[in-house]
Amino acid sequence: MTNHSQVGAPSQLEHDHLAKLHEAAIALSGISSLTEFGVVATRQMELLLNFEIATIWRWLPEAELLELTWYSGWPLLHAGLRVARGQGIVGKAIAEMKPVQVSSYQESKTAIPVIAAGGLGSGMGVPLVVEGVVIGGLTGGHKVGRVYSDVELNLLQVMAGLIAPALASVERHEALLESQADLRKQVASLRAILASAPVLLFMTDRKGVITHMDGELPHDGNLAAESLVGRSVFELCPRDSESGRSAAAALKGNPTHRRAVVDRAGRRRQGYVNPHTADAQRRTRRARVALELT
Repeated sequence: MTNHSQVGAPSQLEHDHLAKLHEAAIALSGISSLTEFGVVATRQMELLLNFEIATIWRWLPEAELLELTWYSGWPLLHAGLRVARGQGIVGKAIAEMKPVQVSSYQESKTAIPVIAAGGLGSGMGVPLVVEGVVIGGLTGGHKVGRVYSDVELNLLQVMAGLIAPALASVERHEALLESQADLRKQVASLRAILASAPVLLFMTDRKGVITHMDGELPHDGNLAAESLVGRSVFELCPRDSESGRSAAAALKGNPTHRRAVVDRAGRRRQGYVNPHTADAQRRTRRARVALELT
C-alpha cells in the first residue's frame, strides 16, 4: 500500500534550504544602510550553498558596466572592479538575463583575469532585476571545478529575488537621506541670506492665509514675521490692486511670471509670485519672494 502522506514531502535538504531562505529574508528586512546591506547580503549568500566566495555587483547604466560593490570570503577581490556585459560569470548572467554557471572557470573564455588569478574553480551568477530593470548581479563560487544542479541555480535565483528589492529599498532610503541633508543645507543658506539681506519669502495656503514667512517686510513700520503668519495676503495687497489680482490668479493655480515693483510708505520692493500644487489632493499654495529695492 502506498503511503500517500509521504508523496511530495520535502526532503531534509529542501527543509534546510527553505530555512536558510527564510533567515535571509528576515536578515535583509529593515536594513537602512548600504554598508550593512552588503555585509548581510553576501553573508546570507555564503550560508545558502556554502559558497567560498560571494559577490554583489551593481549595474552602472551610464557606463554600461558592472561594478563589484560587495564581496565576502575572498580577500583577493577588490571593490570597485568593473567589467563589461558578457565578461565573467556576472557579465554572462546579465547578457543572457538568466542564471548561468561556469564549471571550469580557469578554462573559461569570459574569465575575469583578477578573479582567475585568485584561483576560482567554478561559480554561478544571476541578474538582479527590480520591476523589469537590471540593477546588478550576484555570483557565488568555489575554488574547485564543479557542475551545479538546477536546484542550486534556482536557489541562487530565489536569493536574488530577495536581495534585489532589498537593495533597491536601501538605495532609495539613502538617496532620501542625502536629499534631506542637501535640503537642510539649502534651507540654512537661505535663512542666512534672509537674516542679512532685505529679502522676504512667505507662503500662503489656498485661501491666501500666510502660513510661513522668512525675512522682514517693510510695511508701515516693519511688521515682523510672527505678526503676519495667520493673516491674509489680501490685507497687504488689496484685491483690486495689481499685486492683489496677481495673488488671486496664483491662488487659482494660474502660473504668473509677473515681476512687480511696489512703492509703499517710501519703500520699494520687487515681488515674484509662484503657485504650486502642494500635495496629492492638489491643494494650491502660493509662494512669494519680495526683494527690498529702496
